Amino acid sequence: MTKEKLKESSLFSKAFIGMYDKNGKPIHEGNHVKLYYKGEYVICQVIYDTKHGAFFIKWPDGYVNQYFITGNSYEVVSSNNTE
Repeated sequence: MTKEKLKESSLFSKAFIGMYDKNGKPIHEGNHVKLYYKGEYVICQVIYDTKHGAFFIKWPDGYVNQYFITGNSYEVVSSNNTE
């Protein structure tokens, strides 16, 4: 990762993404969220993608969802925030 990319990605570390989960809890970059997918619950991570300038979901297998997330279908299960 170049210094520029590292600096750009660190700008959004732990940033509030502007959405809340289904329980009204704010979602931040780096949070792990639980969602229901194909009959089961899956834990994914919220990441900031510098290429697209948007927040996405990173699945347990490493796949990065290329669709914008909507907060009301997720539940924050772990937080990396210091607040």
